[in-house]
Amino acid sequence: MTDEKWRSPNNDYGPEVGLDNGDVETFKKEPEEALARETGQNSNDARYNSSYTKMEYKLFEVEHDAIPGIDELSEMIEACYEYKKELPKEAVQLKRMLERSHDKKIKCLRISDFHTSGLEGVLSNDAEKPFYLLTKGSGISYKGSGAGGSKGIGKYAAFVDSNINTVFYSTYNKDNERGYIGVSKLRSAPIPETDGLMTQGIAYFSRNDKKEPILEELLLDPEFEREEGNYGTDVYIIGFSSENDWKWSIISKLLESFMVAITEKTLIIDVDDITVSKETLPELINDINLKRVCGKRLYRDIQAQFALLYDEDIVKKTIDLDELGKVDVYVKKYDANHSDMATQKCVYVRYPYMKIKMSDNLSKLPFSAMCIIGDNEINSLLRDVENPQHTDWEFNRLNDDKPLKKKTRNAERLLREEIRKLVTEVMLADSSEKTDVLGAGEFLPSTEDGDMEVEVKTIKKDIVRTTKARKNKAVNPKKEKANEDDDAFKHQNGSLTDDGDDGKKQNTGGGGEDNPYDDPNDQGGRGTATGNEPILKKVKLGGIKYKNIVVDEKAGRYDFRFTAPHDEADFELELKMCGDGSDTYTLDIISAEVDGKPCRIEDGKVRMKLSKDVTYVVKYTTNRKSMFSSEVIMNAYR
Repeated sequence: MTDEKWRSPNNDYGPEVGLDNGDVETFKKEPEEALARETGQNSNDARYNSSYTKMEYKLFEVEHDAIPGIDELSEMIEACYEYKKELPKEAVQLKRMLERSHDKKIKCLRISDFHTSGLEGVLSNDAEKPFYLLTKGSGISYKGSGAGGSKGIGKYAAFVDSNINTVFYSTYNKDNERGYIGVSKLRSAPIPETDGLMTQGIAYFSRNDKKEPILEELLLDPEFEREEGNYGTDVYIIGFSSENDWKWSIISKLLESFMVAITEKTLIIDVDDITVSKETLPELINDINLKRVCGKRLYRDIQAQFALLYDEDIVKKTIDLDELGKVDVYVKKYDANHSDMATQKCVYVRYPYMKIKMSDNLSKLPFSAMCIIGDNEINSLLRDVENPQHTDWEFNRLNDDKPLKKKTRNAERLLREEIRKLVTEVMLADSSEKTDVLGAGEFLPSTEDGDMEVEVKTIKKDIVRTTKARKNKAVNPKKEKANEDDDAFKHQNGSLTDDGDDGKKQNTGGGGEDNPYDDPNDQGGRGTATGNEPILKKVKLGGIKYKNIVVDEKAGRYDFRFTAPHDEADFELELKMCGDGSDTYTLDIISAEVDGKPCRIEDGKVRMKLSKDVTYVVKYTTNRKSMFSSEVIMNAYR
């Protein structure tokens, strides 16, 4: 005998659950992105007896009474509101939910998949089967290493998009079983006529007190019913909190997350009246509606993925990671005229072709890259350290298994390093081609002093960039640009560093009496003298080969390496940042050291002694926290 109604289990005098619990809060930051990613991956994982999965997102509206048990559900929401109406944080949301549950017409979103296995375990209610785990499990997954989802909490993304926190799941599975169940994420509330019992904060629309599914298909969308043999699952979001651009917003997230799956024809999607497929991609990519709903970053990332998969001037390489398996890496190099289209990053996509994350910047030169990880060992390792949103790898999730954590981290490092090597190889492949550091072409001057060459070295596991060893020509120092409205590249006395300290105050010392790199001249080499001492003259030094190495651009850390051609009692190292045209701007050096001993800093310049034929590495820090084009000036006071 069935008794179809909403039921909420009691907490057996245990914990009280609030409305904003962690399962739902995880996906509140970007609800539409979470909905697109989670439903897309669940459907793609369940592909059955077909080369592709078909999905539908369909918005429809029904009368109030068409929602199963809606009046009972309203009463449950009201009980929660009455219990917490004095608590503003929850009362506002609960009151809104109560109002929406009384609407005469209710918007619903149906998300259906086809050519899938459906949810097994409808009849048995087996705790190890997909139907049970989807509707009642939390943090439990039935998926294997080849699946996109693995955390068992992605289903809560759908509740975030419901203005009454309610979702119905209906399935017709490959075992010819049909069934549906409703789930509402509420909060704990007192159970009347009990001695302090409360609900658990969740309710099920089910057929009996065991909260088992109703053994038939849910026919909520008046225009939809599954045909015989048309297996799959339907997710109904009740009270869909849609915006006017909901279709294009979901399409943008699907393109960002499943561009490779769509290109490989393993996923076709209908979002209301718009079809997303390999055939429609070129048109969708250039649709003005897509650009309107995307921010600048998202639109660029989508365009970059499309270019990597469809443009002809792409470098593709299959990298063999031995027992970890193989990955395919795509790299596209951009010229100066199109550098604004480059992401400077690599997008990681793993089987079954879902985007996981973007790498950190790999180069200052304009490029985009993509790494596609197949159904292999490295895929399995990295899947286990993904966060619940499947947007990053977090190795601390394996703290309880140190050997596995080390293996997984080493695998990710190897993959990242191989990608970095390929990107570097591609960017340096044609040195005769004119290229541009991203955005730098707007303000960097042209140089006529000879060729520039980029070298790649590893320092503290970071990629560093150096200029080719070259001679410093003896020319008169350029004057600082005056009366300039834009102070972005101007460093005057008293200007603040990034941490808010006065940069000039930090430049008043650093050496000691016994420091061989200290300034011996109390007057600071200003061309003045006391008594009968001779006046020191500032002389520009030329013919010194040097390398200026980027160690940590965000911290303003660099290494300056050179060999002294002769002895100098008072040597000065000065930096000028190149501006527009031939103009330069003062660039302050905040601190510097040689062999672990601090150098004296005077007016943002390094002062030290030199000994002939000695190679010096000046480790210095500037007050600029990003890459720049600079002129190095070396002087001596004699």
